[in-house]
Parts: sequence; structure tokens; C-alpha cells
Amino acid sequence: MNVTLWLLYVKKVMSVDKARMRKASIDILRALAIGAAVLIILNSPTGTRRLLRGIKKEWNKRNTRMNVERLYRKKFIDYQEMPDGSLRVVVTKKGKEIIRKIDLEHISLQKPARWDRKWRIVAFDISEERKKGREALRNTLYKLGFFKLQKSLFVHPYPCDEEIELVRDIYEVRQNEVMIVVAESIPHEKQLKKFFRLQ
Repeated sequence: MNVTLWLLYVKKVMSVDKARMRKASIDILRALAIGAAVLIILNSPTGTRRLLRGIKKEWNKRNTRMNVERLYRKKFIDYQEMPDGSLRVVVTKKGKEIIRKIDLEHISLQKPARWDRKWRIVAFDISEERKKGREALRNTLYKLGFFKLQKSLFVHPYPCDEEIELVRDIYEVRQNEVMIVVAESIPHEKQLKKFFRLQ
């Protein structure tokens, strides 16, 4: 193998390893955030770390230590001193925000077994100072497959409250700037049923 091919191989391996490490870091951060795992760092000479619950096989001691240190450097987690002198890992506001943004990247609407024959109309009037949130909401609605009725009026046949709340929460959009109306009938219903492939 010549030098060029070797360097390309090393770069590819490092890229895969970094992606794997990022995924592990996110998994650990998420587990800590929802309380599925609790990491305790004891104030001992060796700084022993213990995942009390929710530990996974791939979270071996070395990898866990490296990922936790990475999360701490990025200020996604912090340490909280406990009465017994140990340090408990807590997820910071920044850490919770990154989890929500990751959730937003993979957001999708769950299609129920049967349509309840109701329409969800999302209307929004978001101020210019929260323009970023307005565009994020509009892009999310497109991503979720909403039908655009007007510039700030979208419709979908399935429940979407949690998904809209996630966008509103991340981008600090005020509750009164976004409205979800549930209706049993709306104009252009025939066209909408065709669009969503409903009967």
C-alpha cells in the first residue's frame, strides 16, 4: 500500500471512529438527561466512575471516561457535589438543548392505525425578533409532510402537538405565536385527502 492510499485508509478509519464516539457521547448524554443512567465520580485517588443503572455493554470504563470528559469540555454536563463527597454528573441547559436539537433533526409524525377524520391546522404569527424560530417551524412543518394552505397556515391529518411544542421550546417561540386548531372539516378537503392519501 503506497503512502497516499495509507493516509486515505487512516483518515477513513478515524472518521468512522469519531462518528462512533459522537454517537456514544450522545447516547450517554441522553441517558443521563432522562435519568436512565446516573454517573457517580467518587472523590478517591483513582477517581472511580460508576454507572449505577442503564449501563450498556459498549459503555466500557475507558470509553465512558473519554465520552464523559468530552461532554464536560463541551459544557454539556457538569458535576454536582453530593453529601457523601462524591460528584454526580448532571446535564446542563446546553446539554439539554443539544439533545432537543438532535431530536428535531430526526423528528417525524407517527401515523395512527386509523385516521380520526380530524384535521390539525397550525397557524403562526411569529415576531421578526424570532425569525430563526419562524423559519425553523416552517421547515419542520414541511419536513413532517404538512400541506401549506397559506404562508403561515399548514394542515395535517395526524396529531402533532408534541412535535410543534419541541420546535417552540428550542427556538423560544412564544406560546401565543403558534396555534393548533383541530377541525372536523375544512375547505379543499377533497384535495387534502388526495394529498395525504386518505379515504
